[in-house]
Amino acid sequence: MAPKQIVGSFGVFAQLMVVVGVVFSYGIGLILNAADVGPYAFYHIMVSLNAITIIIQSILLIVNFIP
Repeated sequence: MAPKQIVGSFGVFAQLMVVVGVVFSYGIGLILNAADVGPYAFYHIMVSLNAITIIIQSILLIVNFIP
């Protein structure tokens, strides 16, 4: 259980990271679109980047917050 002083910070930080992730994804999408990457490669690159960040976040969550 987190101390009461920092519980709100966890929620704000989680939402902030979601927004940063959305902006990052749009930026990568614009870069790939400008580079004229085919739709098949575009889809695979975007899904792979999201999968990598999900795996890293899950590992960090398990290592840091589960005793």
